Amino acid sequence: MDAKEYEGLSRSQAAKFRIYYENEFSSLYPVPTMKIVGADWKFYGLVITSIATVIVAALRTAQMFYYAEELSSRFWTNAQQGNWILGISGAFFSMLAFEGGLAFIAAIKTAEKEKVNDWVYGVQIGLLLIISVFAGVGQSLGLIQGISESFLRNFSYFLVFVVGVGASFAAWLSGEILGVQLQRFSVRKVSAQEKFSEQNRIHIQNARKKFLEKSENEKQNRTTEQNSVKVLPRTSVRTQRTSGNISEKVSLIFSELEKVGAEENRLLPFAELANILREKYPEQNFSSNGYISTKRTEWINSHPEYFISRER
Repeated sequence: MDAKEYEGLSRSQAAKFRIYYENEFSSLYPVPTMKIVGADWKFYGLVITSIATVIVAALRTAQMFYYAEELSSRFWTNAQQGNWILGISGAFFSMLAFEGGLAFIAAIKTAEKEKVNDWVYGVQIGLLLIISVFAGVGQSLGLIQGISESFLRNFSYFLVFVVGVGASFAAWLSGEILGVQLQRFSVRKVSAQEKFSEQNRIHIQNARKKFLEKSENEKQNRTTEQNSVKVLPRTSVRTQRTSGNISEKVSLIFSELEKVGAEENRLLPFAELANILREKYPEQNFSSNGYISTKRTEWINSHPEYFISRER
């Protein structure tokens, strides 16, 4: 990702975003890939065969220039053997200058026009077919018993013309085909790069959006947890109050108050509570009104939900 993908993020957020993008988001949403339309077997096949045709023609030119340089050096130095360095140099640069230049100029011409004439493909196929056929026939002539020398000589002349001239023409036509194919590939590559850049921009934008939403949710959850007040269940208060830490009288008072509150959803008035306690539990000696009122008030303070008719 580029630096602009981190714009608007703090340093810590940028580091977290990178981890989130690489480990989580990319596994859920595949990263876009650049695909060049037209870069298929036809394109690569034409490029390879065109280059091969140029090289074949160039090798024939190189061989002739190698001999020419050797003969020239032998003539001027009166040596029995020519200078092989000059021969190799002449062969190499002749390939670049002649067949290389021929194919390159033809490629430039068709690349600028962004098209190649239909007849080029037909002529190229014809030349390649003729060269292949005559080369195969010449290689197989030795299988014929008693063939005349004059026929072989005439066929050799024709083969020299076909291969020599045909190879150079094939190199030229290969340059034309190669130029238009490379130009089309260049245009398609630029289009694919623009499409990929847009897809990648949207992909990163969606990742930032998901990351910020996740960060905001996590922040809200932390705030809620910090600000929340844990309230003990009402039953726990009642359980604590009716445990062995309080007397039996207190337990009976709380029990009556809770019973009426749960069944009738009202707060038991003091007078009614005192009468119930004295009638149901005479052995506990609920004679002190102040004691009953105090414990009733304690229960009310711990049970605000029953403040329906708070009487004391």
